[in-house]
Amino acid sequence: MSVSTKKKIVMIISLIFAITLVGCGTGEEVDVDYDTVEHDRALKEDDRGEERSVEETDGNNELNGEVSPERMFIFNGALELEVDDVAEARRGIEDYLTQYNGYVSDASFSIDYGVLQGKMTVRVPQEHFMETMDYLENKGEVIDRSITSEDVTSDYVDIESELRSLRKQQDRYLEMIAEAGEISEMLKVEEKLQEVRSQIESIVGRKRSLEDAVNYATITVDLQKDRDIYTVEFYSNTGDFDKRADKVDIEVKEGHTLGDRDFPEVNKSGYDFIEWNTKKDGEGRQLDDRLEIKENMKVYAIWEEVDDKRAVNLGLLQDLGGDVRNAFVFGLNGLIFILTNLTLVVTTILPFALVIAAVIYGVLRVKKYWKKEVE
Repeated sequence: MSVSTKKKIVMIISLIFAITLVGCGTGEEVDVDYDTVEHDRALKEDDRGEERSVEETDGNNELNGEVSPERMFIFNGALELEVDDVAEARRGIEDYLTQYNGYVSDASFSIDYGVLQGKMTVRVPQEHFMETMDYLENKGEVIDRSITSEDVTSDYVDIESELRSLRKQQDRYLEMIAEAGEISEMLKVEEKLQEVRSQIESIVGRKRSLEDAVNYATITVDLQKDRDIYTVEFYSNTGDFDKRADKVDIEVKEGHTLGDRDFPEVNKSGYDFIEWNTKKDGEGRQLDDRLEIKENMKVYAIWEEVDDKRAVNLGLLQDLGGDVRNAFVFGLNGLIFILTNLTLVVTTILPFALVIAAVIYGVLRVKKYWKKEVE
C-alpha cells in the first residue's frame, strides 16, 4: 500500500470519528447536506476568482496603456435670461429641442407684477449640450451662466461589477433548484434567489438612471421679461422734502409698485399731507402702493390746511422738534445712569452698610449691658 493511499484512509477515518463525536455530544442526529455545502463553497470560490480576474485584467489594461472603460461624465448647465417675450422664448426653446430629440422635463410659469416669467428644465443629448447652451444664450441677455460636470466612471464600473456578480449568483441558485432533491432544500434556495433578484432589480435601476444622466445633459433656464426702467417724479407742491428740495426722482422697474418706504417724506407748515396725485389740484389719478408703474410719471403732494390753533401748535412742535428730541435723549440717558448706579448700590454698597449697622448695633447693646452691670 502506498503512502498516499494510507494518508487518504487516515483522513477518512478522522472525518467519520469527528462526525460521530459531534452527534454524540449534542444528543441529536447530524444531517449534512453535502450538495449544498459544495455549492456554497463553489459560489464563494468563483466570486473570489472573478474578483482576482477583474483586478488582473484592469492591471494588465493599465500596463498596456489601455483605458477601460470609456470615461463617463454628467453635464449640467444653468442660465438666467432676460428676454423681450417670455412666451415666445418658451415656444422657440421647445421647437429647438425637437430637432435633437430633446425634451422639457419640468416647467413652471407665473405672473409677477402683471408680467409673465418662469423656469424650464430641459434635457438634450450630451453631444448637443454646448450647442444648446449657445442657442439659449442668444435668446436674450445673459444675467447668469454656469456649467458643471461630474466624472461618474468609477461609479458605473462598480455597478457593472456588482451586477455581474449577482447575476452569476442567480444562475448558480437556479442550478441548485434544478438539482435539489427535497422540497425543503428547494424552498431555502428559492428564498436566497429572491433576495438576489431584488438586489439585481435595484442595481439595474441605478444603472439606468446613471446612463440617462450621462446620455442626456440637463439645463435649467430662468426666463424673465426684459423690463424697462421708469422714473416717478415727486413734487412737493409748495411743501418741503427732507433735503429742502422741490423734487425727488425714484426709478421703478416696469410693472412694479412702490412700497411704503419708497415714498419720500414731505412736510408743509400748517398743512396736512393728503396724497400723491398726478394733478396739482388733486383731480388726477392717485399714486399709492397698489398702482403698477408702466410709464414715466409726475405726481404732486396734495395738502389740506389745518385750523389756526392746531397750526400754531403744529408749528411750535416743528420748531421745537430738535430740542424735544434732544431733551428726550438726555432724560433717557439719565434714567439709564440712575438705574445702573442703583444696581451698583443694591449689590455692593447696601450689604456693606448693613454690616456696619449691625456692628454699631452690637456695640451699643454691649455698652448698655455693661452699664447695667456697673449700676
